[in-house]
Amino acid sequence: MPIPYHFNMCYNCGCKKPNDDHGVRKNITNDTIREASEAMGMSFEDSINNIRELADIEIKEHAKGEIHGHGIDHDHDHDHSK
Repeated sequence: MPIPYHFNMCYNCGCKKPNDDHGVRKNITNDTIREASEAMGMSFEDSINNIRELADIEIKEHAKGEIHGHGIDHDHDHDHSK
């Protein structure tokens, strides 16, 4: 499912301003995701979808009291060396 460019969701502080790091470079913005996407040879949309998928897993596991990673230590089916 493609994500429209105007996707209006803040990534970590809840401000609903995906391009505003509030002067703190460590805050996650669209630029952060775009840079990571480019580093991996991925599209912005694919990265957002991967973030959404992992966030759903993390939320479910946190609710069950599991607090680190998604609890799966596995060989990835994709190449991180890009």
